[in-house]
Amino acid sequence: MRNSTNSLKRVQILLDEYQHRYLAQQARSKGRSLSSLVRELLERAIQLERANHPDLRMIQQLAALDRLTRLRHSLYRRWGGYATPSVAEDLENMRQERDDELAGLR
Repeated sequence: MRNSTNSLKRVQILLDEYQHRYLAQQARSKGRSLSSLVRELLERAIQLERANHPDLRMIQQLAALDRLTRLRHSLYRRWGGYATPSVAEDLENMRQERDDELAGLR
């Protein structure tokens, strides 16, 4: 968790009976305080919210695209060209191999 004990702020929240009972049971079963468990769950929710933020998602996608582009160029340098597989052709070959196998031809 990010916060140390001395930087915690006191807040008051209202929980319905089910939420309180559930959280208290979870805290007891884990040997933790209710406050500690709530802080952890809030931190997880914050991280999930940040991960799903549209701007962050785009940044992550652009970074992944950049890594793929660098990998593609690396493979080009290593093998002297780009592979241009035909997905449809590959699928047809796999189907034919499977048909032959089922027919006992392989």
